[in-house]
Amino acid sequence: VFEELGLKPGDYVDELGCTIGEELIRPTRIYVEPVTHLARDFHLLGAAHITGGGILENLPRVLPSSCRAVLWKGSWPEPPIFGYLAEKGGLTPKEMLRTFNSGLGMMMVVPGEEAEEIVDRLKGLNERAFVVGEILPRDKNQAAVEVVE
Repeated sequence: VFEELGLKPGDYVDELGCTIGEELIRPTRIYVEPVTHLARDFHLLGAAHITGGGILENLPRVLPSSCRAVLWKGSWPEPPIFGYLAEKGGLTPKEMLRTFNSGLGMMMVVPGEEAEEIVDRLKGLNERAFVVGEILPRDKNQAAVEVVE
């Protein structure tokens, strides 16, 4: 945004509703408290903090090689910064998922029958939470993470 678009940290970006500097300086969320709270009452099978390497590199780290994550496009709201970066940078959806968290700072793998109750609990803790996909068997030729319409 600075080199290619020529923006300065104090430049206001209408699409973001703030300056580019304010948007880019937002701190990384730490999820220790909500995850610890959930671990007391639910079966958490895996948790991935989606940081550098985005979803495509972080989520597979908590999955057995025999499993893949199928994410449902549009099942979570993506903050405006990601659409802005994709458009201005000419980035493909795959590159966006490889680089950024796309609004999913923490992803948890849980039993399907507990998913909605976990989402409800997180919302009760004032956390944003969504069921965004499912874990399915993986063949050798399949990617560890797939996004479907």
